[in-house]
Amino acid sequence: MFGDQSRPDERALTRRQSDALGAIKKHFSETGRAPTYRELANRLGVRSVTSAVKLVDRLERKGHIEVEEGTARGIRLVGGGGDVPASRLIFVPEAAAPRGAGWPAPKQGYWMDRQLLPPGVEGRWLAYITMPDDSMERDGIQKHDIIVGWPQAADQVPTGQLIIYAINRQFTVRRMQRYGERLLLTAADPLTPRSELKALSSLPGDTSWPMVGRAGVVIRRRL
Repeated sequence: MFGDQSRPDERALTRRQSDALGAIKKHFSETGRAPTYRELANRLGVRSVTSAVKLVDRLERKGHIEVEEGTARGIRLVGGGGDVPASRLIFVPEAAAPRGAGWPAPKQGYWMDRQLLPPGVEGRWLAYITMPDDSMERDGIQKHDIIVGWPQAADQVPTGQLIIYAINRQFTVRRMQRYGERLLLTAADPLTPRSELKALSSLPGDTSWPMVGRAGVVIRRRL
């Protein structure tokens, strides 16, 4: 497991800083990626992007997030075990090699702060993967990042959302796009080939799809 990251106490934040941190978490939950400064400003109801920049800077200084310079979506939540009280820790198993169309059995696990989880997710069967490459770097997901997700049928995932899926027997993250009845998985890297999500059955009228993982939390792993 990975327990080298600490989660600072949110009680040390001002109300505005707490609102900003909550808005960042909500954006991750709803879109699967970090907000831009403009998107964060819109969520906070402020006109000035500078206000969002200052709030992000304060959150980074207090250790709640990390910011990668030079990218529009460089905000990362910080959230391993570390000094987090035991009552706030939740054990998330690692996703193992795929078995059929269902969610795979776990191998090992990762202790994370339950406060990083989007609302309504706790209690589901969570699992995480380690991003195997930089194919989603333009969406702010780098190689070795930890991606926490939960099972969700493909026909229940809104188009444009990030999902965890196995390609060539290896878990990765892709953005799912709907084109009529087709479900295509695309990487942020334009040179990475697209994949099509196949239905479980070719019978007429059968709309069942493989179970996939909804990617909901991205954590930058320090190596």
